[in-house]
Amino acid sequence: MRLTGLRVGSVAIMDSNHQKADAEIESTNASGELYGRYLDQIYRYVIYQVRDNSTARYLTQAVFLEAWKTSKGDEIDGPQFSAGLYRIAYRLVAQYFRANP
Repeated sequence: MRLTGLRVGSVAIMDSNHQKADAEIESTNASGELYGRYLDQIYRYVIYQVRDNSTARYLTQAVFLEAWKTSKGDEIDGPQFSAGLYRIAYRLVAQYFRANP
């Protein structure tokens, strides 16, 4: 955690804006780790379905964007998170095929 703000003796006084920024950075780092962990799995699922590299990349990105938007700061790791990614991927692939028969 970054310690910025005023120092009184050996105690750092943190500004609330800096605490919020630190929380956002930690959240972003956690999101990046989860993205790296599940990216290949979700991409392989999507590419198998659509058989087009650029479409698969676009849909995979959309899966993760939707997952981050809907997570609401909940604990986002483990089997439930993985299953949620596959549900989103399934739905987006189905929408893609409905729009592009």
